[in-house]
Amino acid sequence: MVQGEAMPRLVVREPGGVATSVQVGDEVLIGRDAGMQIALGDAKVSRHHATISRDGDGWVIVDAESRHGTFVNGERVSRRPLCDGDRLQIGATVLRFEQAEDSAAIALHLTETEQVRPDERLQVFYQLAEATAAIDDADAALRRALAAIVAVLGCDRGVIALGATPQTLRRAAEVSARDLVIGRIVVDAVLTRGEAVLLGPLEAGTTLDRQGVRSAMAAPLRLRDRTLGLVYVDDRGRTDRFGQDDLALLVAVARLAGVIVDVSARYERVVAMVEVAQHDRVAPELIGKSDAIRRVRRELERFAATDLPIHLTGESGVGKELVARAIHAVSPRRQAAFVAVNCAAMPDTLLESELFGHVRGAFTGADKARRGKLALADRGTLFLDEVADLSPAAQAKLLRVLEDGEVVPVGSETATRVELRVVSASHKDLARAVADGRFRQDLYYRLAGAEIAIPALRERGDDVIELAEVFLARIRQQRSAPSRLSREAIAAMAAYPWPGNVRELRHAIERACAIAVGDAIEPGDLALRPPVDPSGAGRAAPGGTLATQYAALDATERRLVEQAMAAAGGNVSEAARLLGITRIMMKRRIDRFSGGSGDGD
Repeated sequence: MVQGEAMPRLVVREPGGVATSVQVGDEVLIGRDAGMQIALGDAKVSRHHATISRDGDGWVIVDAESRHGTFVNGERVSRRPLCDGDRLQIGATVLRFEQAEDSAAIALHLTETEQVRPDERLQVFYQLAEATAAIDDADAALRRALAAIVAVLGCDRGVIALGATPQTLRRAAEVSARDLVIGRIVVDAVLTRGEAVLLGPLEAGTTLDRQGVRSAMAAPLRLRDRTLGLVYVDDRGRTDRFGQDDLALLVAVARLAGVIVDVSARYERVVAMVEVAQHDRVAPELIGKSDAIRRVRRELERFAATDLPIHLTGESGVGKELVARAIHAVSPRRQAAFVAVNCAAMPDTLLESELFGHVRGAFTGADKARRGKLALADRGTLFLDEVADLSPAAQAKLLRVLEDGEVVPVGSETATRVELRVVSASHKDLARAVADGRFRQDLYYRLAGAEIAIPALRERGDDVIELAEVFLARIRQQRSAPSRLSREAIAAMAAYPWPGNVRELRHAIERACAIAVGDAIEPGDLALRPPVDPSGAGRAAPGGTLATQYAALDATERRLVEQAMAAAGGNVSEAARLLGITRIMMKRRIDRFSGGSGDGD
């Protein structure tokens, strides 16, 4: 076998993922951006987080001024020479720096081996046929299939991992493979090039040889032109465990496993859509099968049964209020009221009256008594959105209510007892606000008996497409709309970062339904905006000067207004909803473009 220069490697272990090894060349860029050699899907990883590069005869890691830091052997570093065995941590990902194999260390080696009887091989397909009965649990079906293939081949270990790229791989099934590390070159060959590989005997010092592996095979899980993951098996006893017939069997099993994964995913989407159609109160933000949203559903179910106050965190647009409504809907308080208050939407004077209520004559304009939100939520759930924006005075008054359970309306001296559960939310870091002195620590403890972090849409993988199909199905129940998403639209949505999260996705589908001309939604119908580049502010795009681009906006806006009005049958309020703007904004645009009154509803 041709020998190459021995190069270092990084063994990369992302939480819940498949450990892979990556060869270190002259320079390796690490970060969250897709253009990095090692791209990590972790919100605590900066777009460009760190760089590993040559430094004389060795290698050095340099932190790229990341927000959350780069750690070597538990110590935060800005620049550090690397030694064999060093443990690096970036976000939640652990990387080990050590000697690596070169690319020539992988060879296709076909040898004669003892034959398994045909009837024994057929047992694999019998098991696969029975596994399809577990259509509602793809991982269980894959565990059964993997156990069958390992048993028939007589090998030691096996793993089935799902994901289209090395960064998105997750273990769905394994046999004695908890500590398995698959070489990145193998993963790239299987996932990127769609190749089935047969390895053995293995050169000393390679990733697999270090684990005592003597022979191994891997094949892609494919469905038509899509790669869904890989299946891998190995043996630590014999270099000739596998032959060409074994590889062909593994390829066949991998293809059938791909079908199981696809059918199971379709089944889950259908079940979700039926559930949404039958129970419109189900928040679509909670629909999905990503690990992130499954965690939210588990925590929701666990905490909802208690009376703990719950604090929801997450970016704007992730659906915190709808999650709060879901908590209320499955809690023992569901027969009482759910009352929502946006703490950032009103000044202190109005907020106090909104929360506590007032008596007649309490202030100018108080011509009649009014119950506050706290009283209305008695025995139910009070949802405080953007609670971090409460003023110090409002924080003190709210704390008093939560401690004493008594509400005194503005202008009154009589207290009313209330008993309620508080669910709060903020897109800001409440713990940081406490540390900075902007939020009361005692109130924080009263609000955050339990915390649920709502993931951003970009962290939820294929949930984007599932949610888009749910929104499309809901729209079709109300009016005529396209029946499906085109393949190109699906690819565009999967690649888009969704800075506005689920709210932006819903509006994008609503707009697309309003302007699409065919039976399928195309990428152009989605009108996805390119991410804003702060460094590019003030620069004209290649399409022309800023003035010419601004002039072109008028024609585009006119076209969208006309299409929205046509889709809404002339109803101004409905057209405004389709475009994600207010009725007043819509009416102004109609008046500007047509000179009409815009009184369409």
